[in-house]
Amino acid sequence: MRISLQLVIPGTAKTFSPCHPERSSAFAREGATQSKDLYFYMRDRKTYAIYILASRSLNFYIGVTSNLHRRVWQHKNHSFSGFTAQYKIDRLVYYESFDDVGKAILREKQLKGWIRAKKIVLIKSQNPTWLDLSEGWYENAGPSTQLAVRVANSKPRSG
Repeated sequence: MRISLQLVIPGTAKTFSPCHPERSSAFAREGATQSKDLYFYMRDRKTYAIYILASRSLNFYIGVTSNLHRRVWQHKNHSFSGFTAQYKIDRLVYYESFDDVGKAILREKQLKGWIRAKKIVLIKSQNPTWLDLSEGWYENAGPSTQLAVRVANSKPRSG
């Protein structure tokens, strides 16, 4: 069985086949201008995620974001005081991605309306061992992260 995937660039008659760019109208006939259009479309395309965080005592937090990596980092480092910081809710146990913010918000509201048992079944269906799905995301974060800058600024300077 062969699956074909083509991306249609909105507002144009251009298509892009990621596996075979030579078959794409964005590359084949019109050259570099078309590939630039695709580049800018892909760069500016937003994705959204709903996510469920859990504490070790299994308190849950459900949220929506346009940058899951950054948002989870904020939760892990307690960048904001509030529910997740107070109850140490910082383990990413479930997430879904969306291309449309409206659909992401609707899904977030749907999950927030579920009873606890139904949320647990959802999490276990994708993450049966309750692993922190963000484990390893920040190992090579480097000195430009806010946490490293905060630590560096708090150290006494010798000189």
